Amino acid sequence: MERFELYCTANDLDDGKKKAVLLSVCGAKTYQMMRSLTKPDMPKDKPYDQIVSVLTSHYSLRPSKITQRYKFNMRYQSKDESIADYVAALREISEFYDYRNTLDDML
Repeated sequence: MERFELYCTANDLDDGKKKAVLLSVCGAKTYQMMRSLTKPDMPKDKPYDQIVSVLTSHYSLRPSKITQRYKFNMRYQSKDESIADYVAALREISEFYDYRNTLDDML
């Protein structure tokens, strides 16, 4: 949704146009999921903010902490990978795991 919001800002779209664009460019599976989540109403009849809220809450399931910790601990630097790229990859893996203040120390 972040990139979609950037697109809408760049094109100066109001909420009505945002909704129309979102509903027309999302894939068939996403639209079908939206229809299921907004029943008995149609997605086009819901306010833009509500559509975003429904989609965000449905698709923003957090991965398991155990899985993310395993991925973090098993992520080794590739032979041709720069340190900056390696650290960026570790930060991406740790996005869903709350390392609090220890992440920088671990890196």
